[in-house]
Amino acid sequence: NLIDFSIMGYTGNLWQRLPQVTVRQQFNENFDGLITVMRFERGLSACCGQTPNRVQAPGASASSPFNDPVQMPYLGTRFGYTGTGSMQGFMAAINAAFRHYHAAPTSPTSIPSNQDVKSYLVGGELVVPITRQLKFSGELAYGQGLGVEFFRFGQERNLGTGAPIRTLVGWGEFDYAYNHNYTFIAGYGFDNPLNSDVKGTTAGVDQQYKVNHRTYLTAVRHIWGDLYGSFEWNHLMTTWSTNERLSGDNFMISTWYNF
Repeated sequence: NLIDFSIMGYTGNLWQRLPQVTVRQQFNENFDGLITVMRFERGLSACCGQTPNRVQAPGASASSPFNDPVQMPYLGTRFGYTGTGSMQGFMAAINAAFRHYHAAPTSPTSIPSNQDVKSYLVGGELVVPITRQLKFSGELAYGQGLGVEFFRFGQERNLGTGAPIRTLVGWGEFDYAYNHNYTFIAGYGFDNPLNSDVKGTTAGVDQQYKVNHRTYLTAVRHIWGDLYGSFEWNHLMTTWSTNERLSGDNFMISTWYNF
């Protein structure tokens, strides 16, 4: 529920706006499930310094979206439980996704090509109402080769060896609805790749990280009708593959109207 939710893709909240086909099934009042096929709208490597040197197929141009080396989308699934009655507000879910593809040459990073890459993700989600005003929500996941599909640009493969990078990610937050007009949020997220998988990378400064942390505090004010305002503080800490350690603070003010 923080304002700057997008950048949480680098600190535990795996997400992305993806073209996908999803089939959902509500088994009963409490249990639901889905299967999905998803892929980043520009393929693996058409962003942020990862444009592929595409091998042209007969009759296809280099710019053809059907000539992308990453042709296999992710296959994913999720099964969840939503509480009712005395369990109202409780939610627990497990999810998984998998993709296999044959790596193509990339530029300008020149990741080793012609490798079979297996990318997967397994995770869990939890929402627990503690009191009528306070609740906890969070996610924990583990996977490898997680890139643009999960808002982790340039983090899926070792830039030196081409091997997929394994990582543990997660986030958690407490939401406190003080009254009708004020809500307060405190949270933390992390993205912690295995250091051994980052070893040997040719990444320069600020390209691939060993660990990324974020702590945030948010206050939301109901102004009038459907108009809201909020203030947020984020503290970020990053250790890069070059062992450079950086930290910083970000302050944001935002307003929005719910139509």
